[in-house]
Amino acid sequence: MSQWHMDSGVNEAFVALFDLLSQWERTTGRQTTVIAIPHINDEEIIMWESKSPRLTEHDIHPQELLTIALTEHTPLRRINTSPILHMDPNVSSAIIKLDDVICMWERATSREIMLIIVPHSANESIQISQSGKPLPINFDMSPEELLKFALDMRSKN
Repeated sequence: MSQWHMDSGVNEAFVALFDLLSQWERTTGRQTTVIAIPHINDEEIIMWESKSPRLTEHDIHPQELLTIALTEHTPLRRINTSPILHMDPNVSSAIIKLDDVICMWERATSREIMLIIVPHSANESIQISQSGKPLPINFDMSPEELLKFALDMRSKN
């Protein structure tokens, strides 16, 4: 099993999500980018794309990866505020599971993680959660601003 995170439960949830998103891309041709920014800098930033699954900060900066994902296929993207997280119910379940274990990780360790999932298709919404909790419906920061905030928090810790 690939090692994405130091906690085995969080790691398993990332692996399950990445497997389902890879299958989604193979069957539909729809690509997805995932960025997870831990607020403490002793944890690795996780960057994953269905077309190039293992990215590091040496390959590309997280802000550049997000910009590419947001503009590659559609110029206008929206953050999801619906309870339906993904068109594929299995992917939705995997996102919920990952958010749950990230939330448990944060409660047990006080370590926060910002998770950003960017489908490259126009009819799919961006998913963003902070420490496993979805953003409130009236949240008004862009994905770029949220990523910058998470990176700023990381640089302070």
